[in-house]
Amino acid sequence: MKRRRGQLRRRVVATAVVGFVLLWTVVFVQMATGNDPALGTGTATRSAAKQKRLPSPQRRSLQPAVPPPSEREDDESTPVETEPSEAGIEAERAEVERIEIERLEAEAREREELEPLTTGQS
Repeated sequence: MKRRRGQLRRRVVATAVVGFVLLWTVVFVQMATGNDPALGTGTATRSAAKQKRLPSPQRRSLQPAVPPPSEREDDESTPVETEPSEAGIEAERAEVERIEIERLEAEAREREELEPLTTGQS
């Protein structure tokens, strides 16, 4: 029984060591060949950052039109905005779609410009 436990422990330890070495070998080979996913490429990283940033019209639409009650003065003469009209919502959606299309077209142009430059491994 003791011999079986010893064999089982040795197998588990050996398997863990082999797995650890294998994983680090894969990581080392990736980095040595220049495929380090953490570093990324300059233009791809910049375009990903541009995608995360909202265009200015979208940023403006996310801001509240009416200040919260704590910031509002007690003046009753200021009109309280109700829900936006359907026409306003549609116009805003059309503007957002137009901006998205422009962004996609710009990315496509950028990819076309970079395509001849990125054919080989650096």
